[in-house]
Amino acid sequence: MSSHEDEYILTTKILENLNSTNESSSPLVVLLACGPYNPIQQNDVEMFKIAKQYLEDLEEEYKYKVVAGYISPSSEIYVNKKIKNPIPLKQRIDTINSLIDKSPWIEIMTWESLLPQNIRINDNVGHHQVVKRLSEFLNQKNEKVIKSLNGRQLKIMYLCDSDQVFENEKEGVKHLENHGLVIVETYPPDESKEPNCVTKLRELYSDKWNKFKDQVIYIKYNNKDH
Repeated sequence: MSSHEDEYILTTKILENLNSTNESSSPLVVLLACGPYNPIQQNDVEMFKIAKQYLEDLEEEYKYKVVAGYISPSSEIYVNKKIKNPIPLKQRIDTINSLIDKSPWIEIMTWESLLPQNIRINDNVGHHQVVKRLSEFLNQKNEKVIKSLNGRQLKIMYLCDSDQVFENEKEGVKHLENHGLVIVETYPPDESKEPNCVTKLRELYSDKWNKFKDQVIYIKYNNKDH
């Protein structure tokens, strides 16, 4: 499988950013979002920008340096099963690329969508599996990225809106305890889902919650960003 991963996970943008951030002492973060993207909307891309700005504007001891963002569209088999009017995968990929073409840090990851069926475990690849695959590829397998990291590690943080916390598809936001989770609120303050999100995450992670809660970042709704 590793022989094909270079085709699925592009590294041009992250390498450029890593080579220009050698002096940053902040933890290095890669944001990853998964979904059908049938089709992708400008708001999906804006969510990445909101998260990056928030993470990099935190107080010095808590701030991160976001060096890349990856958008992972679901497989054609999955989308055809779950969505009433599915858009062909190639068209979904082309639309994503057209929106991120000029971005210096957001890239597409097609491991989930183009993984050959003969080695696909099932059609419903969990979000956490995509996170794990990206982390292993960037931190352990890609020699150019490893060299640019110069002994540092990339922290992969799964990015989603507050609604996705309550979804059960693709195991929702489970099994991310070894990584991180960034939730962007999509509701105004009087309709905030934050308390419900915290309750749901506490249920999902059970005895792991006390450890994982420090890896969860909740970005409150900002009307300027919507």
